[in-house]
Amino acid sequence: MASEFLSSIHREFLSNIEKESIFSHISRGKRLDGRDLLEMRKLELIPNCIEKAEGSCIAKLGKTSVLAGIKISVGPPYPDTPNQGAFVVNMETMPIASPSFELGPPNEIGIEYARVVDRSIRSSNFIKLEDLVVEPEKYVYVMFIDIYPINDHGNLVDAAFYATLGALLTTRIPKVEIGDKGPVILKNETKPLSLNIELMPIQLTYAKILDKIVLDPTHQEELVSGYKLTLAISKNDLVATQKSGAGVLDIDDFLAAVRDLKERSNLIKDLVLKQTLG
Repeated sequence: MASEFLSSIHREFLSNIEKESIFSHISRGKRLDGRDLLEMRKLELIPNCIEKAEGSCIAKLGKTSVLAGIKISVGPPYPDTPNQGAFVVNMETMPIASPSFELGPPNEIGIEYARVVDRSIRSSNFIKLEDLVVEPEKYVYVMFIDIYPINDHGNLVDAAFYATLGALLTTRIPKVEIGDKGPVILKNETKPLSLNIELMPIQLTYAKILDKIVLDPTHQEELVSGYKLTLAISKNDLVATQKSGAGVLDIDDFLAAVRDLKERSNLIKDLVLKQTLG
């Protein structure tokens, strides 16, 4: 089918015929891949996929795939949080995932998406950072969360978020002993990462196309959207927002997206926990 062919092509531009096909479907309340406007693609999580990592997960959102891995070290705390551990989120965009990505340092998309994931996790207080202290005001655990897109078929930011969430849920913290020469990590003795499961954030991304709001946009839909809106909630409270694109955000559209996220958040949360923790 023509719609299947168009939705399978990954480029940074679309012809007028392709745009009109997308607009025609959207105006009728449907999309090229057959979904309804507010229908999310299947979310699949594959945890513990990297043997050497303290935590890891692959998230598949339709054809979009992202890998997240976590490594842990010990170091001094940040001056403004002397009694809390720390974490850093990075995303590496590589050509294997998209022809628009190039080798080299992270591009603007990688930097933006890493910050969005960081904000959703950090603002929810999902990680018990106070439990990551080895020696108060001197040594703390530092987690490095590295995100690698594998295949970009749209909505990388949500796939990156759920890959990170799955990696955190399966992370094990190694024991640390303080010796004469400083901290020594004992990798053969581990414990689960302390998490506030009740505060686990849920994140979704919406796009405005014509006068419609669509959930979980594909790459082609992202190219014709006026803007994208990423929202995260924790225990029914909005904790993070990110808008990209030049379109004007209408308050009614914003409130509708928030309502939709709240309505489906418990179902997504249960799915994430089932696929990562069993």
